[in-house]
Amino acid sequence: MAHLRVTTDEILRPEAWLRRVLTEPEEFQRLLYQSAGQVTAAYRLAQAQCRATGQGDRAPSLAELKLAARMIAARTNSPAEELPIESAGSVERDASSRPSAPTPLPHRAFVAPTPPSRRRAS
Repeated sequence: MAHLRVTTDEILRPEAWLRRVLTEPEEFQRLLYQSAGQVTAAYRLAQAQCRATGQGDRAPSLAELKLAARMIAARTNSPAEELPIESAGSVERDASSRPSAPTPLPHRAFVAPTPPSRRRAS
């Protein structure tokens, strides 16, 4: 199994990384292998596009993820995988309804269960 290997160029120089991926034929296959699947590869490609266009580390939209997945499928001659977010039946909200930051989950203290050997007999 491949291990996710994010390169320095992908993070710090996304324009150069995208140019290499888009122009060198074996780079799409390498991206797919290093990402261990099309969904992760599509996310990496779409997020690099966001960085390259000055949008920082924002999460790519569903439309951007779909486009990246189709591009990877076409360049690697493989069938396009369904994105998990689509299979769950969710619908992308428009940008105006997105919260500016994720809502934090309430903190719950973790209480480990008592091992059977330490439970009191009743």
